[in-house]
Amino acid sequence: MPHYSIAECAELLATVFPPWVNDLGIRVEHSEANRVVLRLPAAKAIERVGGIVCGQALMAFADTAMIVATVSHLGEFLPVATVSQTTNFLSGAGDGDVIADVRLTKTGRGLVFAEVDMTCGEPAYPVARISGVIAIPPRPTA
Repeated sequence: MPHYSIAECAELLATVFPPWVNDLGIRVEHSEANRVVLRLPAAKAIERVGGIVCGQALMAFADTAMIVATVSHLGEFLPVATVSQTTNFLSGAGDGDVIADVRLTKTGRGLVFAEVDMTCGEPAYPVARISGVIAIPPRPTA
């Protein structure tokens, strides 16, 4: 099945997501069938007290990453929607950019199941583990 290239994933980010998501500066690092890797650059705008990235930014990043991975897997844009997202925070992210490694663990006609591992720092340490379900709308019939 065809999937989006890094450039196509970047174009998706730039054109489909709302401006506040684009303001996060998310970059696509890697794209392959059933897997994408994205980077959330360190920024004062998403830090909370103590200099760590706020949970809201990390959850938005995870949701965005799962949508990008799903659309990439489909090989075409469809207005997919998040059904559920469970986030387990493992440690604070404050030592640089956050990396989201998204794997689609099960893909069906109507639902996609995804796992996201977030890391930060050098050497990389785990920040969060996110599980999500994305709904794929019915495709129009001819």
